[in-house]
Amino acid sequence: MTALTSNAAVTAAVGLVAGLALGVLHFASLSWNAQLFVSGSFGAAIALQAARVGLAALVLILLFRVGPFAALVGALGFLVARAILIWRHGDPQ
Repeated sequence: MTALTSNAAVTAAVGLVAGLALGVLHFASLSWNAQLFVSGSFGAAIALQAARVGLAALVLILLFRVGPFAALVGALGFLVARAILIWRHGDPQ
């Protein structure tokens, strides 16, 4: 394996792990966010929503600073985490 291939593999691994972790945190906290809205705690719900979106944007920006490939694989990991959580907990529709 050449140094360039090794670097791409490490970049992809970092992006995938970060994207999966971010996706699980983001989509798992969605239930908590919905409960806050339903209970009438609008301030807390909006703050949590802003934190969820802000953290997702921050992590993806940091991954883009590592490299566009890391950001792309991170976004893929984010979507894979969503699919896993929907599969595990069922489609809310």
